[in-house]
Amino acid sequence: MRPVDFGQDKGIREEPDEIVIVRKDDEFEMLALQTEKAERAKRIEHRVRKGLRWGSWGLFALEIIAVIVFVIYVGIQSFLPPLYFAVLMIAAVLLLSVQYMALRLQRKPAGTSVISLAMSVIMLVTSISGVSILKMFYDSLANANQGANVSTVVIHIFVKKESSYKELEDLEYCTFGVRPEEMSDTMNQAVSRLRTALNNRLKISEYMDYGAMIEALKTDKVDAIILDQALLSNVTENFDGTFTQWSRALDTNLRVEQSIHLTEVSVSKTPFIVYISGVDTRDGWPTQDNGLSDVNQIAVVNPKAKKILLINTPRDTYVPLLGDTTKMDKLTHAGVYGITCSMATLEELYDIQFNYYVRVNFHSLINIIDTLGGITVQSDYTFTALPEASAYKNTYTFYKGANYLTGDKALAFARHRYGLPGGDMQRGLHQQRIIQAVLKKVTSAAVLSNFSGVLKAVTNNTKTNISSEDINELLQMQLKDMASWDIETCALNGYGMFGTLYAFGDGIKYDVLGVPEDQLAEIQGKIKATLRAHK
Repeated sequence: MRPVDFGQDKGIREEPDEIVIVRKDDEFEMLALQTEKAERAKRIEHRVRKGLRWGSWGLFALEIIAVIVFVIYVGIQSFLPPLYFAVLMIAAVLLLSVQYMALRLQRKPAGTSVISLAMSVIMLVTSISGVSILKMFYDSLANANQGANVSTVVIHIFVKKESSYKELEDLEYCTFGVRPEEMSDTMNQAVSRLRTALNNRLKISEYMDYGAMIEALKTDKVDAIILDQALLSNVTENFDGTFTQWSRALDTNLRVEQSIHLTEVSVSKTPFIVYISGVDTRDGWPTQDNGLSDVNQIAVVNPKAKKILLINTPRDTYVPLLGDTTKMDKLTHAGVYGITCSMATLEELYDIQFNYYVRVNFHSLINIIDTLGGITVQSDYTFTALPEASAYKNTYTFYKGANYLTGDKALAFARHRYGLPGGDMQRGLHQQRIIQAVLKKVTSAAVLSNFSGVLKAVTNNTKTNISSEDINELLQMQLKDMASWDIETCALNGYGMFGTLYAFGDGIKYDVLGVPEDQLAEIQGKIKATLRAHK
């Protein structure tokens, strides 16, 4: 501030640094600015409305394409009944028509466009997800169907751990120990494959039992032996407890293929029988079909009567393999020679003919149940299952009554038998309850929350000859009537006895379960009654 002299005024006043003078022209400028802002806002609003309008039409066009693709894909796969498919088409046409008319006759473009955009996004996501899920489903089923008409038996060759043999080619001019009587067709094919791979530069030494053959390898009388890896636990338990310590398996990639001939039927009209095999291949060998068949369930399905008879045959049941009384063995050992041997053996036992089979391994059991979020089963007793190094990992206690099971715990429940009243027969009952619980969960709405995960878990460790056409037929049938199914369970409860085992060939008698003729006849009667039943 600077002082100013005001004449006679004795006081000193401070002059302001800036004097603002408001003129009439400034009012016009301010008004012009406000008008320009309003016009700019209108232009922005116009562009937003135009963008929304064009965006809604563009997204609507994409929606039409997605819905058409979805409907066509559903039609091609044919898993919906004609009536349901017609309803789907009508609903899609109506929805698109209403949305089109709303866009054409919109009075409030912004509001209508926003609603249309939201609907288009929902329909796009629904259509794309629907196609993706269906494709995943049928791709997974195709994966499970791969090689379904062929059973592959892997040939395992063992050598001493200290030997220099690394690959099959290293065994030229070597001596192989084999058991010629061990399912001669399979062994003959295995030896033939071996001769071809080694240009016939090998020598075969035959042994009547595993004990003598393993001793021959240990004492260098032979350079290698052919031994199914599925029998390792039996070998170490019954012949040489140190076998896995001084021997090793070569990765030979040699396989014997056996054709599977089953008569498929119209699953919505004709009763059919399914073999459910739980093979003890815990390391997850998807291309291997042989292994100890620890789970042997038969499902007799009558689609007209909506009845399922689930039959358990304990793994230790003493049966003639392939119906040949000179090849008496535990049922579990039939799986060592391939799923064809297991099915043929059970067909002879129950006088039935299988139409389909489902083969799963222990990995699929764990993965399926975990993906489903666990299951609940009933136990008749309170018991504790100690961990098995090559199967489940923890100690689990089960209580009489309802038990919630994760995958690993379910595996313990399905495998444990020692100390249980009934032993192997009670274990078979546990397996049936697990199958029932899984079926109940799979057919419930709960499976939709992780449908893709369930598909992956089921198909990665599953092999079946049930085709996509069969699945579609069953789905269409169920959607038409939405009827509930009556599931009955029964089991062949054998009696304790001793018998020699064909798979071992050592002449020693082992604990087995004899077949009660009265029970067998009763189950055969139930099978016939289920097949003849009417709604």
